[in-house]
Amino acid sequence: MTDPNERVDLDVLFNAAHDRSVAPDEALLQRIALDAEREHTKAPQYETVLFRWLRALRVIGGWPAAGGLITAMATGFLVGFSDPTLITPDIEADATIRILDFLPGDEMFFEEGQG
Repeated sequence: MTDPNERVDLDVLFNAAHDRSVAPDEALLQRIALDAEREHTKAPQYETVLFRWLRALRVIGGWPAAGGLITAMATGFLVGFSDPTLITPDIEADATIRILDFLPGDEMFFEEGQG
């Protein structure tokens, strides 16, 4: 093979290399398995955010229950933040209506000189 013009059949060399089988011994495979198991027990187990949401969804009862909770929440916001003057009760003309403001609006921040 010292002559650069000599043609070498590469298929013969590849077949010769392919026929050799080098397999690791059993002791090496056992050491690798033990080392992998030891490292696996040390590794922290991380949960993704998506997995946490899906687990919470499963705990409350799935998508139908989540839909019911969202509907109830939207209804609560609608009732809580709606203007009570939009609903006019059918009462007598001489009765008085008192509206108690437990959650004052943003006008309390614009008052000056009060208390």
